[in-house]
Amino acid sequence: MGQNFPIGGGGYFRVFPYWLIKQGIKKLNKEGHPAVIYMHPYEIDTGDIEIEDFSKNLRTKFTLFTQSMGRSRFEEKIKRLLDEFEFSSIREIFNL
Repeated sequence: MGQNFPIGGGGYFRVFPYWLIKQGIKKLNKEGHPAVIYMHPYEIDTGDIEIEDFSKNLRTKFTLFTQSMGRSRFEEKIKRLLDEFEFSSIREIFNL
């Protein structure tokens, strides 16, 4: 592909298919680089995202929509990664 793009967390991790995430991690590892995977707390919980001051504001609705995309598959992707790759902490990887 020749392009760099984020795959390890947030909306990218939720929206991209598993095979693409796996391919990206394998490529990084082959080049000697660790992949960094991160997640937001709301991505782990598959329940509805609650907004206290919810209004009919278009921006709020758009944010709610984008943050809900792919959350139903998030846990499955994490479990598959844990089965297929070796993980460690940032502290250990970078000797902090």
